Amino acid sequence: MMKKFDLVILNNEKPYEGLNIKKDTLGVVLDFKGNNAQVLFFNSKNLGEYIVTEIYQKDLIVQKEEISKEIKQDINSKLAQILKKAKKTFDIPKLKIYDKVKLLVEDEKYTKFGIHKGEIGVVVDDNAVQDFIEVDFLNFNDSISVNFNDLEPIK
Repeated sequence: MMKKFDLVILNNEKPYEGLNIKKDTLGVVLDFKGNNAQVLFFNSKNLGEYIVTEIYQKDLIVQKEEISKEIKQDINSKLAQILKKAKKTFDIPKLKIYDKVKLLVEDEKYTKFGIHKGEIGVVVDDNAVQDFIEVDFLNFNDSISVNFNDLEPIK
């Protein structure tokens, strides 16, 4: 029997295609409404991004692992804030590994590394953290994290 704070994975993505949730996406059950569970899902491709949505319980698989008592208490105490900040759908990544990109902004967070507006780089990892992705700029000896919105793909 599924219960609040169970760790679950999505077993059937078809009914939720508009939400951009993929099969095997990890989530936490927050509540129940009839045959549905309200689930907090985490975006495995963009750490820090999450959505809260209703899913048919039959489309979820409960995991053996359990959330600690402390984390359950933390989620409960911050539930209103979590719900307020939750996105409605996962963003479809506009960039992927080996994409060539151009920096669109002149910003201190990049200039301190010698990277300026117009610089060309290559995305070095498909995974992001809070909308920042690793980019290796061609005239630079290392990669840095750059916000999605500060980059333009080059064909």
